[in-house]
Amino acid sequence: MVDDLQLSPAIIGLVTSSLLIGSAFGSLFAGRLADIFGRKITLMGNTLLFMIGTLCYSLSPNAECLIGFRIMLGLTIGGFSSVVSVLLAEFSTPECRARMVTRSFLLIMVGEFGAFIANAVLGILWNEESSIWRWMCILSILPAIFELALIFWLMPESPRWLVSVGKNSEAKIILHKIRFKSEEADAELAEIEKIKKLEEGKVEGGFSVFIEMLGLSWFRRSLLIGIGIGLSLAAEGGGIIMYYATLMLRDNNGGDTDAALLGNTINGVINY
Repeated sequence: MVDDLQLSPAIIGLVTSSLLIGSAFGSLFAGRLADIFGRKITLMGNTLLFMIGTLCYSLSPNAECLIGFRIMLGLTIGGFSSVVSVLLAEFSTPECRARMVTRSFLLIMVGEFGAFIANAVLGILWNEESSIWRWMCILSILPAIFELALIFWLMPESPRWLVSVGKNSEAKIILHKIRFKSEEADAELAEIEKIKKLEEGKVEGGFSVFIEMLGLSWFRRSLLIGIGIGLSLAAEGGGIIMYYATLMLRDNNGGDTDAALLGNTINGVINY
């Protein structure tokens, strides 16, 4: 990409950071969309937007288009981060919720490692082709197509969202499918309905709920811990290595792109 579009170091930084800018806004708005349209529809729309954004990004003729479509891709990444986390919490029982979250992050690392391997193979085989990065991007559409098919045919809607929009009978059917015992499903449905009634009786707006919960000491502690963990993960510099490892390895190894691509796969192994 750098050689193909003749990008300066400053532009490389803008292109890289634009993904994070989009991700921040995506995480802000995706939750609201999921509350309005449902988790399943939101994820399907997010996946379609990712596929369109990836295709447009791979065809970008200049740095301006790269930045614009990276922001678009960032919106989808932020959307996935927020909606999938909520969906995992709503589908899983309290006993297995931690395992579900751990497996989710593990699969993300597996996906990153697979992307590093695919990029290394393509980069080494077609090293002389300056536009090979475009094919690397297009390749990422394939798992997105598979994901879209799984969401459409196999993933049910969140029972909690169904109850929130008055579709209790559909929520009951889904709970009986995803829980081992019918008693557990009925008890969970009753709990969801009770929570909905409590929310309706106390406040109307979602922001008002947040303000009210700030008065609870346990909520403030949990919120501060979560913010602290997020800030520490961002400040420790792991993202810099992930985004710039190939360039750093190439520049410090006499310009050997093949060795840099292979070396970058170690980053995936360490993350895994």
